[in-house]
Amino acid sequence: MPLSRPTALTIASVLGLLMASGCSTSEGENAESPEITASSSPAANSPSPAEPATLPKVQNLGCQEVTGLPPGEQIKAATADYVVTTSLKDTRVVVRDTESKRTLLTYDAPARLRLQDVYLRPPSLVVTSYDEVEDAAPEMVVIDLDTGDERVVTGGARKPWTGVSSVGEDYLTYGSHGLDGGYCLTKVDLSTLQTQDVGCVPPRNGIHQVRQSPFGLAYTRFDDTRPASCGSARVAEVSGRDAVDVAGPAPCNVWESVALADGGAAWGEVPKARQIELANYYVRQGAGEPELLADGLTGSLTWCGDSVWFVQSYGRRMLRWSSETGLEEAFRDPKNHEVSALSSPICSGDSLAVLVLSGVAGSRTRQSFTSPSCLGRRAKQQ
Repeated sequence: MPLSRPTALTIASVLGLLMASGCSTSEGENAESPEITASSSPAANSPSPAEPATLPKVQNLGCQEVTGLPPGEQIKAATADYVVTTSLKDTRVVVRDTESKRTLLTYDAPARLRLQDVYLRPPSLVVTSYDEVEDAAPEMVVIDLDTGDERVVTGGARKPWTGVSSVGEDYLTYGSHGLDGGYCLTKVDLSTLQTQDVGCVPPRNGIHQVRQSPFGLAYTRFDDTRPASCGSARVAEVSGRDAVDVAGPAPCNVWESVALADGGAAWGEVPKARQIELANYYVRQGAGEPELLADGLTGSLTWCGDSVWFVQSYGRRMLRWSSETGLEEAFRDPKNHEVSALSSPICSGDSLAVLVLSGVAGSRTRQSFTSPSCLGRRAKQQ
């Protein structure tokens, strides 16, 4: 039986919008992995949100709005120095100076290819492109932001496949094929382009939702069980040793995870298999007991700076958690539009960005907010 494409719903699909973010969310689209059963029910019919152990504190992180961009371009990432956009046809990437909007460099996808993922990780920009027609390996390019030099990632001994990739800690991690045709993960050093195998999953299993933090590489392994697949959170240590299961998540319900210090983890569990857009987010510090943080949108869990970030299920505020501060409300639409939604957090090195969509269908506006202070690090608030 052929394996089919899973459905990874993010805030964009929940609200009927099309949006991409740098961490996230296209990581769930594996063209050849087992199917994940999804719900067509709107978020308005969701179950009651889970009650967190403690209500989040409110922390104003001073994010700054990015303005002055040409109409029609889609923001993919932003920092205090760079803002990255793509054309409407997903064929060109433009990098500009955030303050002056002066174009610093452009990148055009090769003929017949369309852009898939764009990661801003100064001093590098990573772009992946794919062929919509042929089942060909994606092209992955690492661009030096200072010189404009482009280097193509060859993929090493394993052939890459489309849909799973992530950047963090100076590494690009991407889906690759094992010798038996199964699914694996490979990582490549952005400086040297040297590759290293992370590991493979058993037959009739797939990989999605790859996340990187200083404490390890987390991903979800899922099978082709019907009517709903069974997912388990896995973490490979930074050293590259074999991945192990994350302790704490309920069996089969996990959607995504992030590795924390001392073997801890944060993760999202989907309480209803036919509403995979909705999750309850948990955290476990070290060998302690899991703690429920809040409800949220699947696909939005991200590590950035020194904290875990995610968007609550109604999509109007972003929460963050760290062992030092606990759970905080980090960002919400500053203009308090009646109808608005946040993208998943977009992490780019030492900066975090978020997109705000406001209005109703046919008259939506898109804003981007970013700055190093979005991370809210204590050193920046003294």
